[in-house]
Amino acid sequence: GKDLRVEEMNTISNSGRAGLSNSFAAALWTLDGALEVANAGAVGINLHWGSGLSLYAALLRQKTGAAYVKPTYYAYLMLQMALGSGAQLVKLDLQVIPGAKLKVWPLLDTKTGVMRIVLINKHASAAAGVSIRLPDDGYAHGKLLRLMGKRGLEDEWGVSLGNMTYSLNGRMLGVPAGEVILRESAGSVPAAGWSGANAGAVVADAGSSAGAAGKPAVKFTVIMPAGSAALLVIPKQPK
Repeated sequence: GKDLRVEEMNTISNSGRAGLSNSFAAALWTLDGALEVANAGAVGINLHWGSGLSLYAALLRQKTGAAYVKPTYYAYLMLQMALGSGAQLVKLDLQVIPGAKLKVWPLLDTKTGVMRIVLINKHASAAAGVSIRLPDDGYAHGKLLRLMGKRGLEDEWGVSLGNMTYSLNGRMLGVPAGEVILRESAGSVPAAGWSGANAGAVVADAGSSAGAAGKPAVKFTVIMPAGSAALLVIPKQPK
């Protein structure tokens, strides 16, 4: 059969809705929605911009010629970082605060073994914490890059990706800077093998186990502020 590609999608049809399609909430929706489509087996999506002046367009061209960067553009950037050049959705052991509206999308780089994990806290006012266990102890400390809006989900102007943002004339200010997430010992892993399925559904208690029986494991703990996303990159330790 032929590969599946979603020809057109975005937040709300007919150019979007003010206060939603041009908000930081739309950025979280775009990030999560793209990974949901990938998890369904599609090879790609086209995010509709219309004439380029739609509320859900990620970039708007100003009369001066400069590009005005909308919140969803930051989601594009994080998605590109997460997918890299060859990523596979996998299952991992997860433990989160009960009731948290947290999505976790673990991506394994099939070429390098690097884990890139997208975390999305959709709750408007409640923080969430998650503990992620990897199936072997060959991973180094992780680096976390946060995607946040200064005014939460309603923000349109104060969005940043790892302390990097864009000015009103489309100029990049700063460079993406992450925080170190220390690895911790997590005992041994009970199940066997990486799973090809995804643990990206809303997590209530724990995901599925992964790893070789009796093999030492490591875990990483991340606190997610309300209405935010993050990319946790965990490289393999040098041999």
